[in-house]
Amino acid sequence: MFSISKSEQSYIATSLSSEKPLRADGRDLLEYRPIHVECGVAPLANGSGRAIVGVGDDTTEVLVAGKLEVEDTEEELQESGEATNGRLTCYVSCTSAAYPYHTNNQLEDLSSDLSSTLFQLLSSSAFLLPDTASNNSQLSIIPQRKHWHLTLEAVIICDSGNVVDALFIAARAALWDLRIPKTRSLEYRGPQTQTMDIDQGPGHDAFKTVAGKKESTHVIDFELEDNWDDGVPLEDREALPVCVTLNLLPSKHFLDASLQEERSAPLKLHLAFSFTSSALSSSKAQEMTGPMTRPPPPPDSIRNPPNAVLQGMRLSGSGDLPIGYIRSLLKDGESYARSLAYALNSKLREDDRKRASEL
Repeated sequence: MFSISKSEQSYIATSLSSEKPLRADGRDLLEYRPIHVECGVAPLANGSGRAIVGVGDDTTEVLVAGKLEVEDTEEELQESGEATNGRLTCYVSCTSAAYPYHTNNQLEDLSSDLSSTLFQLLSSSAFLLPDTASNNSQLSIIPQRKHWHLTLEAVIICDSGNVVDALFIAARAALWDLRIPKTRSLEYRGPQTQTMDIDQGPGHDAFKTVAGKKESTHVIDFELEDNWDDGVPLEDREALPVCVTLNLLPSKHFLDASLQEERSAPLKLHLAFSFTSSALSSSKAQEMTGPMTRPPPPPDSIRNPPNAVLQGMRLSGSGDLPIGYIRSLLKDGESYARSLAYALNSKLREDDRKRASEL
């Protein structure tokens, strides 16, 4: 496992906490390394994305692919005791090339931890996986009978710090690129006998029962449409959650930590926010053709509307946080997440326009 000495940790923490903070690469405390994101990197997947944070040898690279499979709701009900209109599974694989100092057991533990983090924060997005009582899930095929099972598989190719944020950026790109196959319902039509009682009129004490026939229909299965390979994207993709990691020092916090900086920060707070698309797209999208550096702030008119939803938070490391400090961190984290979501949406929209023009 990668480690640094206590003296190095103290030196890095002191330089970050000083009046004029100093980072090894010259960045500000709230500045990201260049971010490169792209979609459609795995042709056989229903949606895929790749995120690269950093340049040269100091990069964190994550690849995510999404696959849709048909699942029988009744079978799921027998296995888990709960029926849904869509299911999500997340697998994260940490390669030995990305973590050469980890043992096999440590790689398995890290993969499991990242898989759990990704699932917990994504599955809380109601627009993707609504509650079991809803029949309008985007992953539903035949309500309460068949649905799509979405599997996100991620591979950590290289880790030079801030792997959780890079993982969520790649997952967000894969979900943006996801295309749900178009289906057509197959209905069964058959006669159904109906009975009704009619009044026989004056002089009769009883009602007469009359039987009639009426055609009934119900959906029994589905088939893919002819243009199924096109598929439809997720609705409201711009509201997909983003994750920002706040690396906490006694008096300050900073973003996008390198490996050495991560070892020097005792606590990390992972925050996942989603924002309504109206707030992030109400202004003209910024043209972005190259890698993103520091996420640009959104316009003043959409900077602080009451539309942010905290999808989840997770604290890792040793130590405690006062309640008052957490509140201020949530406010700061929302601002950082809004800027990141705005930049990612601008870049992904621009990529969509480019791909559409090439067809």
